[in-house]
Amino acid sequence: MQNNKTTNVLLGIIALVLIIGIGLFLANRNAASPAAQNPQDSGTPAQTPAAASGTKQYSDAFGFTVTYPESYVVSTDGTGIVTFNVSGPVAPITIVKTNNSAPDPSGKWGPYTISYANNGYVVTQQNEQDGSMASKSITPIAYTTSGLPIFNGGIPSHGFGKYDYVVALSHTKFLTVSGPDTVGSAAYSASADPTFAIAKSVALR
Repeated sequence: MQNNKTTNVLLGIIALVLIIGIGLFLANRNAASPAAQNPQDSGTPAQTPAAASGTKQYSDAFGFTVTYPESYVVSTDGTGIVTFNVSGPVAPITIVKTNNSAPDPSGKWGPYTISYANNGYVVTQQNEQDGSMASKSITPIAYTTSGLPIFNGGIPSHGFGKYDYVVALSHTKFLTVSGPDTVGSAAYSASADPTFAIAKSVALR
């Protein structure tokens, strides 16, 4: 009789241990499951950060996004140029998308082209005196909020009709962001330049 009671107790303990062990195994497997760690894998859509109040975001198939004031009206044409029409009499801001290099005919010291070569970015610029072309290394004047380099072929200065900035999306994809000279007779300030603000907001898609 005593042996039967002891056997029953042992069987009960073994069954309890098995139940606890199975429960721990299942709990660990669920915790390690990618679906449990990633809401997107479990059917829940990933949340996209909303644009800041008073702004909108434009997304382009070329592989970039731009954040802009909601008062701007955005349009594109058959050549792929993106235009931001600014409120009032101010001329629009445009983005031109190019592969391999970013040419610009309106640099302060004449036409220039920015590209990537020999493990670095270079600017090829026309000499305003004899018209010859020369290349030299160029460093970013700033970076976008997301860390992309921003270049300028000349020295930013008022009085030349517009400002141009080149944003490198990669070594082979470039954006030329052009806008009006809104500074007037005041000293140039990037923080007051709406064109620079558009360039600064560029990010990869």
